[in-house]
Amino acid sequence: MTVAFHGISTNASSFAITSFVYDYEDSTVYLTYTIDADNFNLANLAVKTKSNLNGEWVTLTSSEYTATSSTVVIPNQTGNNNFYQLVYDGQSVTSVLEVRFRGNVVIEDALILKGTDSKFYQITVGSGGTISATEVTP
Repeated sequence: MTVAFHGISTNASSFAITSFVYDYEDSTVYLTYTIDADNFNLANLAVKTKSNLNGEWVTLTSSEYTATSSTVVIPNQTGNNNFYQLVYDGQSVTSVLEVRFRGNVVIEDALILKGTDSKFYQITVGSGGTISATEVTP
């Protein structure tokens, strides 16, 4: 599986996560990022995490990670799931997450996609392979 983040500009400054690596041997997360901000200051960088998509974002303390001008290293990430967000000067990184799988992907519950009209739709496959979409509230 590969994961890529594609950022967009925020307030005329480019801020994007460019790679995500989880080292299984030492339970460390490596987030590489680019930022084009005038007078960039690492003290204005914050890292947030949450354990599930419905959870609340928790800001890590500066003792829980290390950061350089291009990489954030977060050790001891042993939870089942963790999601990460970078914040600079109070503004969240605005990114699109891309996940690519090689091989079979089986979804046993619901596949929900956001449509171009900003509404959410559950995709179902009926007998004979007929695909349909029903508006839902996630």
